[in-house]
Amino acid sequence: MRNSSPRGQSSEFDPRQPFVRAEALRAGVPLHHLKSSRYKQLLRGVHVAAEATVTDELMARAALKVFGPGESHLSHASAARLHGLPIPRLPDEHVSVSEPNQRRRRSGLICHVAPRASVMELHGLPVSSPERTFAELASMLTLVELVIVGDHLVRHSLSTRTRLELLSRNSPLPGRSHARAAAALVRDRVDSPLERKLRLLLVLAGLPEPVTNYELRSTTGELRRRHDLALPDQRLAFEAQGRHHIEVAANWEKDLDRLEESNIDGWRTVQVTSKNLHRTPSRVVTTAWRAMKQCGVPGVPARPSDQWRKHFG
Repeated sequence: MRNSSPRGQSSEFDPRQPFVRAEALRAGVPLHHLKSSRYKQLLRGVHVAAEATVTDELMARAALKVFGPGESHLSHASAARLHGLPIPRLPDEHVSVSEPNQRRRRSGLICHVAPRASVMELHGLPVSSPERTFAELASMLTLVELVIVGDHLVRHSLSTRTRLELLSRNSPLPGRSHARAAAALVRDRVDSPLERKLRLLLVLAGLPEPVTNYELRSTTGELRRRHDLALPDQRLAFEAQGRHHIEVAANWEKDLDRLEESNIDGWRTVQVTSKNLHRTPSRVVTTAWRAMKQCGVPGVPARPSDQWRKHFG
């Protein structure tokens, strides 16, 4: 026998989680209450208690409420948010279904029709796998943004370069060629979006690709320092400096110590700020190209390619 709350609502009904009108009626909630200040509407026909905090997970649960049990799974940007991937703030919730007749239309909800494959459970919800999400995002993100997602997946052991490349080759989804191009540019051990953007800028400018997070160790194996990007044979390093490096005294002092040690060892270090990378990428390319030529890096072109302009503006 079910217990009832003081209001006559079923104890199984939790208004802090998304619910549809039928669930509210079964729980004894008068429909006119749904239009009061006690509740808020997340999507048309999907409500939650007014005091509930709206999070990515809550909105994802609301999106699934629009569909019948087992009909849909979270995909594209919704899946990316649940996986914690570094994507731009994209509007709407995204859900995929297998058959066109399963589609539902709601403001704030985009429904895709695609074969049901590579679906996993995350937070108790059906979600596209990390690799599948990468392929789905190919139709929504720029090349640079998609590579940043791929680097994050590999860095955090959510996938591998091989798996991303394999799924991108066999993907039935829109943007397959875009996904393949991005997967080919994914690398291991990239720590921050700023480092990723700097590496991609250099690669798309046709310059020799530096090693990411290059570690310099002593003869006994002790870590002496780590460079964001490096061409170790020519002792040339590139450091991506975000605002936190300047605003936090400890980071700034550590950067100065590392630069001094590099100079003593005969390394040349090119400092690239976040501001220059985003506002004057042409200047960054020219500086890197000149440094590579002066340090004798093999394979440096007679002049940088303009290919990067399509992706960095």
